[in-house]
Amino acid sequence: MEFEIDFIGMNLTRMPGVKPTESITIAPRVVVEADLDYLMNFSELWRCTPDEFEQKYRPKVVGQQAESPQFEWLNVEKSRARFLRKISTNVDVVLTLFGKSVPVEEVVVEFMDGRAARATLSFYSQGTSKGIPLTDFTNTFRNVGANLGRVLNVSPSNLSASVGQTVKTVSWGWKTAHGIAMLEHNDYAASGPAGKPEFMRLKVAAPDQGDWIMGRLTGGVQPTGLAKKITATPEGDVYVLGVPMVDQGSEGYSEIACCQRLFEFMQIPFDKRQFTQLSRVAPLGAKNGASMHYFLGKVDDTFKVALKTHIDPKQLMNNSGDGKRRVSQRQFSLLIKQYVDKGIPLIWALELGRFPEEPPLPAEGQTTGGHMRLIIGYNTETNQILFSDSWGAGHELKRMGETEGYEATLGVYTLSSSGL
Repeated sequence: MEFEIDFIGMNLTRMPGVKPTESITIAPRVVVEADLDYLMNFSELWRCTPDEFEQKYRPKVVGQQAESPQFEWLNVEKSRARFLRKISTNVDVVLTLFGKSVPVEEVVVEFMDGRAARATLSFYSQGTSKGIPLTDFTNTFRNVGANLGRVLNVSPSNLSASVGQTVKTVSWGWKTAHGIAMLEHNDYAASGPAGKPEFMRLKVAAPDQGDWIMGRLTGGVQPTGLAKKITATPEGDVYVLGVPMVDQGSEGYSEIACCQRLFEFMQIPFDKRQFTQLSRVAPLGAKNGASMHYFLGKVDDTFKVALKTHIDPKQLMNNSGDGKRRVSQRQFSLLIKQYVDKGIPLIWALELGRFPEEPPLPAEGQTTGGHMRLIIGYNTETNQILFSDSWGAGHELKRMGETEGYEATLGVYTLSSSGL
């Protein structure tokens, strides 16, 4: 169906080049369904390859596609798949679980060594969901738990005191021969504003992913492991491979996305909801160097990681008023090379839109203002810096001239586990 708006007789401002007798066609919204019950079939799911996953669900592709997509790949390697209720400007996806009885908000499926290994299903998130009555929240939690017991055919255990997270949660776990699951929500009765739900999620994983389920990682990657992630091309590119992709989406919190990507890369235990809690304290909406610097300081205090400030936005310029920076372009270049050669990405705060990038900034996304991304490499032959943006597939490896990157810089940091 097509909808037309006729400008004749309407008191509207016409766009340049549009005649009064012309009409505008508005694309109708399309609603598709995605039944997620396959994600509960552990005996099959953990053998599923990315190609086989595309046979189960329709991926989003570049350009026109015959059928509306149900999910999108977050990177070109197809190691992360994400389901969203609003996957594009005109496509809504109805995500359901357990015979379509439970609505789902968002899902991320992760593939390791070419097979699905774990998934996180979000039923409620304070940052993106509408408010929910406490009774409905509790009923949903019980409903999901009852269905899990029926599907997995095993009774749960209370893991609330065992989960390796600093955010206090109510957590119940199910363990079978084919996989493990943990359903959790913030302990709103014991922390924060009493009676205020903040999140509810279900984590499922293959049998060998128990540490991930429990929020326990290895406690930090070793220097020798980082060195193995450095690659060099005949064209002169030197960059760090394997930085996980996160799509910051429409919320625009690039600081949170960068930190999450680095924590996963460095194998530092964390909970994404902690970043959300920190965002209530740090003024992310300001989108300037000082606010981003303040947020990273809060991350440092909360997680006790090794945060180093190499360019401080508060001390960026000389006091003489001559417009020169305290840190020279040569120091900027050597800093990038020093850490990339160790396999450590740098957090880069900058002002978007001042200089061209390859590929160009997407017209439908952020094009100006303060932003945070990761510097992951350099090319001394072309005098370029290589970086990665938290905007999903296609943004893993991008580039900008070193001089332009230096001039646009608001701050540079490294964040790693202790000892690196």
